[in-house]
Amino acid sequence: MAQAATSTLRSIKRDTPFAWEGKDKRGARVKGKSLAPDEQTLRAELRRQGVAPSRIRKQRQSRAGGRVNAGDVAIFSRQLATMLAAGIPLVQSFEIVGNGHEKAAMQRLILDVKADVEGGTSLHEALAKHPLYFDDLFVNLVEAGEHAGALESLLDKIATYKEKTEALKKKVKKALFYPAAVLVVAVIVTVVLLLFVIPQFESLYKGFGADLRHSRRRSSTSHGSCSTTAFTSRSRSALACTPSSISRSAPRPCANYSTGRRSRFPSSGPS
Repeated sequence: MAQAATSTLRSIKRDTPFAWEGKDKRGARVKGKSLAPDEQTLRAELRRQGVAPSRIRKQRQSRAGGRVNAGDVAIFSRQLATMLAAGIPLVQSFEIVGNGHEKAAMQRLILDVKADVEGGTSLHEALAKHPLYFDDLFVNLVEAGEHAGALESLLDKIATYKEKTEALKKKVKKALFYPAAVLVVAVIVTVVLLLFVIPQFESLYKGFGADLRHSRRRSSTSHGSCSTTAFTSRSRSALACTPSSISRSAPRPCANYSTGRRSRFPSSGPS
């Protein structure tokens, strides 16, 4: 019995993925993917299903097998919960889900957990050996489901939680895409201005005989000279209003800069 189960498992592991095309009994073109030990076995199986295969090609299997993400774990939880709710034993559920998965990395992960469970390890302990894919919340909920006898129910809730979490992450990424794109465009425009536009203005100023780098210094110097000229003119006006410079023939008005009022100085000559 054990030898038969082992030989069946080995034959399943040796199955090769094939992509096929053909026509059904109505003459409509159909295509799909199937696992089979070889091409002849697949042709015979398709004929039994009423499909006349016209083209069968073997698909390449990548050695890396992709990367296991949170979405794969959510799908695995949903599939395992559905099979347990249907009354399929745990080990057979792992075997069906693992061999039917497209990603080789996820397939190896599921079959490793299955091997630990077959060796007598509890499910939560087998999952805890892979903390990169199954976090503490996942492991603790599975342990609670094993003790309460409601493993399929908790696996279904875990799958729902994982799916909602992934949907929320996608929404956040979409919301952050526009500000990030605007920031990237602003940086690119700034770099283009600094590297290409500003040097063109510098060459233009050099063509006029001016230097763009010293224009600000010159403008500040000219502003300072204008202020000095204004201050000198004001000082001369104040000196012109002293009593010694006032004409003796008639009093002249003069601005009193200390009080801000106009005053008349009396004539110092004889009346």
